[in-house]
Amino acid sequence: NLDSLKNIYDFGIRTLSLTWNEENKFATGIKGNEENGLKSMGINLIKECESLGIIIDVSHANDNTFYDIYNHSTKPIIATHSNVRKLCNSKRNLKDEQIKLIKETNGIVGINSYISFINENKDKCDLYHLVNHIDYIVDLIGIDNICFGFDYCDYLNESNIDKTVNLEDASKTQNIIYDLYRRGYKKNDIDKISYKNFLRFISKNIKK
Repeated sequence: NLDSLKNIYDFGIRTLSLTWNEENKFATGIKGNEENGLKSMGINLIKECESLGIIIDVSHANDNTFYDIYNHSTKPIIATHSNVRKLCNSKRNLKDEQIKLIKETNGIVGINSYISFINENKDKCDLYHLVNHIDYIVDLIGIDNICFGFDYCDYLNESNIDKTVNLEDASKTQNIIYDLYRRGYKKNDIDKISYKNFLRFISKNIKK
């Protein structure tokens, strides 16, 4: 019910996904019918979000929904937690063209630490191969449109869930900083990736 959107805004919500992995009345997620994309209600939702100052998140959207969101948006968009599809062929990850389009909107891509989106080879689902996604995006679009978008699942508290090696939970986050230094990133670049880019993005796009 779009009439409820203002109430959600008043509660402090400033970023919104049109769908999770499923297909609903607004849009189609990665497990929905891949022929479908954004629905007419989704187009209206985008307009309402933009009028209020709510940022549209394209993570979890299928490819058609992504491109439809891009074509119907007039404001920057964000992929809060998605990696590079060329490095890990998951539908949850972004194609090179999609990453470039996000930059074109002055949006931002959040790197995802979840194990399933790092590498198709289970033996390579570790911190090193995750940072490869950062290198790839920086080489593709520069360093100003990337941030951390960790998808830690500590809250599940289940020992049988595989975790990213050397980045198993939030307590290991500093490891990614160390790895960026080892790869030759300077402090200002690391500050951009770890927090400055995102702070700049929200300060420009989120109404208080």
